[in-house]
Parts: sequence; structure tokens; C-alpha cells
Amino acid sequence: MALEVKIPAVGESITEVEIGTWLKKEGEAVKADEPLVELVTDKATLELPAPAAGVLGKILIPSGQAKVGDVVAMLEEGAAAPVPAPVQPVSSPAPSMPTQSATAVAEPKVMPAAERAMAQAGLTPAQLEPT
Repeated sequence: MALEVKIPAVGESITEVEIGTWLKKEGEAVKADEPLVELVTDKATLELPAPAAGVLGKILIPSGQAKVGDVVAMLEEGAAAPVPAPVQPVSSPAPSMPTQSATAVAEPKVMPAAERAMAQAGLTPAQLEPT
């Protein structure tokens, strides 16, 4: 069933609005209350929401001036855009982690100043106990 998307009354003294940027294209699926188009008045820029979920049909006024109550677009209520098939996850074997022996100890990171001090003393990092 097609719904009319009309320009709402946006203020007491405002009788016309400028159709700004269309945020949705013809044939695009929309959710209820999702912004369709920007409406520009003398005082503010407003977003016109979709009255219901569906697919944006024909845009009747793509740009220019429109009066309060004018139909700017048609919305196909309940129609849904084609949904892509769900992607099946590819099962792959877990990557094997290299095993370390319990006796292997990583060498501690040595700061440059400590390296100079060890070199002057003739020591290696393995000979020192880290703190």
C-alpha cells in the first residue's frame, strides 16, 4: 500500500518550504522515522521523517519550493528491499601456536644506559638478576 509523504506544518506563519537534499534515493529501503529529505525554511533546516517502514517509491518534488500539505514522495509501506543471502562463515583450523619449552627464558630488555654499564663491567644480561 502506498503512503503519501507530505510536508508537515512546521510553524504558524510558515506556508512554504524549500526542498533541500534528499537523504534517500528512489527504491531505497527506509525505517519508520528515518530522515528522507531536508526541508529548509527561513529560520531552520528540518529533516522530514518517513511515516512508516518501507521502500521510497517515486519522489514527486525533487527540489524547489513546496507548500505545507504538498505530497513530496510516495512510500511503499511494508515493501522490503531484497535482503542479501547470509554469508556462511568459513571454518578454518585454528592457527597452531609455537610451543616454548619451560626452560627457555626470554632475555630481558636492557636499556641503553644499562648496556653501557654492563659493557664497562664486562657483564652480560644473563649474569644479572632483573628487578
